[in-house]
Amino acid sequence: MNRDDCFLLGKIARTTGLKGQVILHIDADNPGYYDYLKSVFVEQNKQLVSFSIESISIKSNGQAYTKFKDIDTVDQAEKLKNCQVFLPEEELDKLDDTSYYYHELPGLALCDENGLERATITNFIDTGMHYLAVVNYQGSEAYFPLNHQLFVRIDRKNKKILFHIPEGLLDIYTHPDEQVNDEQ
Repeated sequence: MNRDDCFLLGKIARTTGLKGQVILHIDADNPGYYDYLKSVFVEQNKQLVSFSIESISIKSNGQAYTKFKDIDTVDQAEKLKNCQVFLPEEELDKLDDTSYYYHELPGLALCDENGLERATITNFIDTGMHYLAVVNYQGSEAYFPLNHQLFVRIDRKNKKILFHIPEGLLDIYTHPDEQVNDEQ
């Protein structure tokens, strides 16, 4: 399996118990959705290695108490600590143009509701309260709130995501001195 064909599900945080169990932190809006998992890909030495799941119990905080087949000791499980865990993209439900997955965002053009390209999304950040898109706007790094009130639609074919962009929001990143002077 190639990493480009997968999405990052989470990270193995630590071992638990004495029989090779691990705690997998699932980085998703609804971690309980993944309680069906039968296997995952764990990145080891820059390679994705398939691991079959013997049992999984997902808590509401996104921690999945996971037992992999053939991992039976704490020492074996310890080698998986801090490894990233992936699933194939094909495991995800197909979304229409009114929804998106956060991992789809990097590389998309951030456009206003008329389709005018304003910035390029380079990453996203989970602040704990909401998500922010990290964007390249006129050569500067800027942050844009990813909330459903501003979201218009996603155009996957043309690699664009359309949002209602409040006037002046992105400009504060390229002209910060003007914003300070306006307030005085």
